[in-house]
Amino acid sequence: MTDENNPQVTYKTDSGVYNVLKLSQDAQGLFNIIVECTNEVNNLRRRIAVLDAAVQNFNGQMQEQIDFSKTSEICCENCGGKTFKQTLLMRKMSALVAPNGQETIIPMAVFACEKCGHVNKEFADVAGVQ
Repeated sequence: MTDENNPQVTYKTDSGVYNVLKLSQDAQGLFNIIVECTNEVNNLRRRIAVLDAAVQNFNGQMQEQIDFSKTSEICCENCGGKTFKQTLLMRKMSALVAPNGQETIIPMAVFACEKCGHVNKEFADVAGVQ
């Protein structure tokens, strides 16, 4: 049995099934928050699954269209490593040139060598960023 204020009136644990209506008002409120959070987490999991499927589909289509024999390998300028991880460079914009007139910190996504952490010049070239 449920009502508008308590959409779920029982909860189950390893110790048994409990009636939420027998909890204190504070405990009932917290229980309802937990139920809402659990529902939101489940909704987000479903969305993530949909997005993961879309990404896999997109990546599959892209790899079908790209002839990797016509690409060139990128290596770390520092150690020769061949794998990179995404990280952030932080840039500071003076209040004199910032559109809002305030000093601003701007994160810039770049790729760093997984082996030594070096960021190649071509990844950090702010002159080429529009």
